[in-house]
Amino acid sequence: MHIGLLGTGRIGACHAATLADLTRVEAITLWDPRRDAAAAVARTVGARVADSPEGLLDECLDALLICSSSTTHEELLTAAVHRGIPTFCEKPIATTIDAAARLLTLVESTDVPVTVGFQRRSDPGYQALRARVASGSLGTLYLARLVSADEAPPPAEYLASSGGLFVDQSVHDFDILRYVTGQEIVEVHANGAALTGADGFAATGDADTAVTTLRLSGGVLASLTSSRHSAAGYDVSFELAGSGGVVSVGTPDRYPADGVAEVFANAGGFLATFADAYRAEIHRFLDHVEGVGPNPCSVRDAYLAFTVALAVTESRLTGQPVSVCEREVLAR
Repeated sequence: MHIGLLGTGRIGACHAATLADLTRVEAITLWDPRRDAAAAVARTVGARVADSPEGLLDECLDALLICSSSTTHEELLTAAVHRGIPTFCEKPIATTIDAAARLLTLVESTDVPVTVGFQRRSDPGYQALRARVASGSLGTLYLARLVSADEAPPPAEYLASSGGLFVDQSVHDFDILRYVTGQEIVEVHANGAALTGADGFAATGDADTAVTTLRLSGGVLASLTSSRHSAAGYDVSFELAGSGGVVSVGTPDRYPADGVAEVFANAGGFLATFADAYRAEIHRFLDHVEGVGPNPCSVRDAYLAFTVALAVTESRLTGQPVSVCEREVLAR
């Protein structure tokens, strides 16, 4: 396979390394507006650097990975689908709901394979948790408790185009909550604040700390705590309680100290925590392209998670509960 890759930042470089290790990948061509960064990744993985994104898309590609900045995703994904190129696109597929809706309509009007990068779906722990739910061993589901915290706040320049805490970070939690429980998120209520003192939050009006409650279509009540800074390290976990038991994924180890349990999460950040999941999702995407596996995450799934993120953002700003169902007219 000849694979194209747009964007050679942290996640782009990670995916390029995975592609370079696959025997079914014979050639990689990449592009990034930062020519030095593109050249560095190309040397590492034995890839060629294209002259432009258009030039890359016009090559005879078997598949494409879009790992560029979020604001470029709509244009690049649209161009790839029009060319019939099977595409893996990191979230989000677009930065506005109208653009996301256009892409959903476009993709579902074709047979071009498109996968969106929500790597937790390919993590063995979350897959096992989903299987537990599907088997019925947890009985009636009661509560879901999710934690999502970064090691350190992002740079101020990143915040300006990130879409905010819920669109940028918590959208992963909204997606995995749907994926694991098999239920839709129908109502949300969020409260947030800027407590870290980090640059950029005051200027953007964004929160760096938040608590969200969510009501699901099957009756499950969920809580999500979101933070841009965790002194314990990168911290992502999911606990699910039902009439048949309580199970969790990613719960950090706790060591007693003077009668208080100290929390030590993963100090390696998201790339280290989900290293296996990132590799697995690329394998699964290429399986899907070759017709030997299901789509790990469809554009419809990404659209639904995005609608939840926007509803939570609205709730945080208004202080009121927001119904998600009314936002899903197109998706239904």
